[in-house]
Amino acid sequence: MAPTIIPGEILIVDKSTVNFKSVLILIHHGKMMARKVRRLEEGGYELVPDNPVFPIIKTEKIIVIGQVVATGKRA
Repeated sequence: MAPTIIPGEILIVDKSTVNFKSVLILIHHGKMMARKVRRLEEGGYELVPDNPVFPIIKTEKIIVIGQVVATGKRA
């Protein structure tokens, strides 16, 4: 499976809404990342990358910046 967001692409982020079914821009341990986020029944979250090269991260706390609404290539 190819990643949805390709390195070098520009991301358009809507900071006014957050849909956990979309790719979110978030801060985890001081690092900004784009991930799908799953809320866990027992509490906390799973940060799920689209690219299988990166691991799924389980965490108790995230800071959500916004949701990715579009991507585009640099001109």
